[in-house]
Amino acid sequence: MDRNYDFTYLEELTEEKRKLYEEFLSNGNINSLKTFTPEEMVLIMMNLIFENNFDKLYAITYNNNELPDKQTFIAEYIDYLLDEDIQNYLMYRYYDRISLDKDSSTESIAIVHLEIIFGSAHYLRVYPILKEDGMWKVDLYNYMKEKKAKSEE
Repeated sequence: MDRNYDFTYLEELTEEKRKLYEEFLSNGNINSLKTFTPEEMVLIMMNLIFENNFDKLYAITYNNNELPDKQTFIAEYIDYLLDEDIQNYLMYRYYDRISLDKDSSTESIAIVHLEIIFGSAHYLRVYPILKEDGMWKVDLYNYMKEKKAKSEE
């Protein structure tokens, strides 16, 4: 496979979905992403991480009436998750497979696997994606709270 070009996690998206994503980036309308699958939301999340677009990352994060204000979220994200997420971005950039774990997923919770294979070694990253207001959102905040609690021990 020829990889002599700038990588983007968005290359798997259809042209129509890329236009909807660009619309979301330009006007901030989260409804542009309503038709995106859980797997596509993981790809969008990875792209937003790479671009350090924390405003839009906040917009696609599952809220459940627990999210702090945007400024606090961004500060805590940078403190507790950004380094790990950048490492994941780089490690999984040439992923072999992204898939929905149908056995563990429900109508409102999707478990997405991002997998890379190096010879006999398999690496898997699991992302919980939750449905909120009719669309899939990434569950970053719960993990961020766990990381914050561990750092305060």
